[in-house]
Amino acid sequence: MVSAVRRQLSWTHIKALIYIDDPLKREFYVEMCKAERWSTRTLQDRLDSMLFERTALSRKPDELLVTELAALRTTGHPSLSTLYAKARKEKLITNAGLRANERLARKRADYRASMEHIREMEERGLSEMRVDDFAIEPLPKDYAHDSLKIFAETLPFFRNTYAHGSAMLHSTVLGTFEIVTDLVNQLYPVDLLSKA
Repeated sequence: MVSAVRRQLSWTHIKALIYIDDPLKREFYVEMCKAERWSTRTLQDRLDSMLFERTALSRKPDELLVTELAALRTTGHPSLSTLYAKARKEKLITNAGLRANERLARKRADYRASMEHIREMEERGLSEMRVDDFAIEPLPKDYAHDSLKIFAETLPFFRNTYAHGSAMLHSTVLGTFEIVTDLVNQLYPVDLLSKA
């Protein structure tokens, strides 16, 4: 392992990595060092912040739940994922309150209507047809996706990826900002704030 890694990592990287007993965990940090070109200091920060454990736990909901409960018992405060699940269960946040959810439903409705128009044109033997796109309205089946679930599953990845900064602001980050804004607005509606 050391000779293969030495070609791309410095001796100080190797010294930090060699003490990791778990081969999968060690390989994770080796690959991250190579892919992200981490300095030794950055590697140590990621080791100290338990990046591997957080990433691995985000893929294992049962183990994450055990960890969340342990954190609740230890600190007396629920974690963000626990609060998120509770807000969903109590319908304090819903898919209907997300702008992204509405956009996706409209895209599905547009696609569905396009397929229906193509079928109609084929049945009638037409080569062109005038269609009023503004009349297309999403149906309940166009809202059949769970944006809140997708957000909860992908947030740990984006948090881990962008927690220590990035040179670029990707569209996924901007979309995450929009969803977070929508969630805050659902939890703290304007009419509720004006009464306070």
